[in-house]
Amino acid sequence: MAISFNKVVTNSTPASPLAIDPAATANDVLISGEVCDFTDSSTFSITAFDAIARQETTTDAQNLGVNRKKAATGSEGSLNITNSAARAMIGFILALTGADNTTPEDVTTVVVNNNTGAASPATLTANITPVTDGCMIVAIMGTDTTASVNATTTFSTTSGTTGAWTTRADLNSGFNNIAVGTALQTTAGAITVQGSSSFASGTAGRAMIVMAIRPGAGGAAAFSLNAEPGSFTVTGAAAGVLAARILSADPGVLVITGSDAGVLAARILAADPGAYVVTGAEASLIRDAVMNAQPGAFSVSGADADLDFSGEQAVIVMPYKLFRLRRGR
Repeated sequence: MAISFNKVVTNSTPASPLAIDPAATANDVLISGEVCDFTDSSTFSITAFDAIARQETTTDAQNLGVNRKKAATGSEGSLNITNSAARAMIGFILALTGADNTTPEDVTTVVVNNNTGAASPATLTANITPVTDGCMIVAIMGTDTTASVNATTTFSTTSGTTGAWTTRADLNSGFNNIAVGTALQTTAGAITVQGSSSFASGTAGRAMIVMAIRPGAGGAAAFSLNAEPGSFTVTGAAAGVLAARILSADPGVLVITGSDAGVLAARILAADPGAYVVTGAEASLIRDAVMNAQPGAFSVSGADADLDFSGEQAVIVMPYKLFRLRRGR
């Protein structure tokens, strides 16, 4: 199953607890990010979430945390992010669809920081090596500014390969600055993620937490029809796409008879016009199956109408597709 960004809900008004309604879809993986302007080793928590990581910086003062829920119910309502020292915070809850609900993190989450105050733009890098294709890389960065200024944060991949980064939320309030970005990695491999924060004055320490969230099961069939008859059901236009891919990958592996052949042929043509070619004796079997499954879907016109489809060439017209069949002598 492909993983994708669903939504992010934010609250940039400092409060303790911090209330956010994720308005998520059932089975989304939820990731919270929160930051407060203190360094007191206080922790963050949300009911039914697991604490994933926390990092402080001391350039001015910053406490950055991340929590995660494996599977949203879709009816969470307003959730309270709490801080063990009742520190006011700002933050977000991000929802990912299609993620693994059993063990969302593909590899250990990476946490990095730099307490040396840096002028704008202040950057920080983290290295992570996902092992599963199709992971969503999630980076959460906190910018610990020495002045009460807003930081603008972007993310990029400086080594290795991911898709383009999108900053999903970039929140500011006084000395509190937190941002989250996502990028899809189609093929697993080592990457370096960079966060870059720009601000008007002062210097800043930086903290960043990088996660690789893997896709859920369903991206590919783990069994064959021969091994597990009846366990695999595909309907609608998707059936045509699947059949066309099977036939192109392994010609002859897909054998369909009777009226099902007509249904499948129609779906292939609707899903991928031009992907389906039938020759030889099988052509008349397909013709009969199409007529049985979908009367009227198979038309023959002109001089070809009197051919018996058991040999030499005739032209048969189906929706979106021209078939060339052979007629015997």
